[in-house]
Amino acid sequence: MKEDKKKEENKKLDIIKLVILTILLIALIVVSIVLIVKRQTNDDEQDDKVLAYTELVKEIQNKNVEKIEMTVGSTSIKVKVKDGDDYFYKKYDCSDIKIIKNIEKHKIDPEEKEHQKELEELEKLEKTDTVEDDIE
Repeated sequence: MKEDKKKEENKKLDIIKLVILTILLIALIVVSIVLIVKRQTNDDEQDDKVLAYTELVKEIQNKNVEKIEMTVGSTSIKVKVKDGDDYFYKKYDCSDIKIIKNIEKHKIDPEEKEHQKELEELEKLEKTDTVEDDIE
């Protein structure tokens, strides 16, 4: 009789252990799914925050940007964008903004090249002067 009671208690303990393990496994799966979804959402938000300089210029030229607000001492900018007849604000943290320079459009003026050459020559002369001063 004692053995039957012990077997029954062991079965009950086994069932309790199985239920607890099942609950823990389900909780682990739910937490994993939530973390994956949250990470994907954050990645999408990060993509929305990247504001290319050329895109901003294009939006300004298309007259879709009403104004850009930057507060002194703030780490974010606020862009008022026109969407049809409505306006909405996009807020960007300054550390999230990447300014991309289009190298093809940025050409050096020939006069600027000439001044750059003169500056380099003057720097060379200055170096030779300091070398000659050190020798004397």
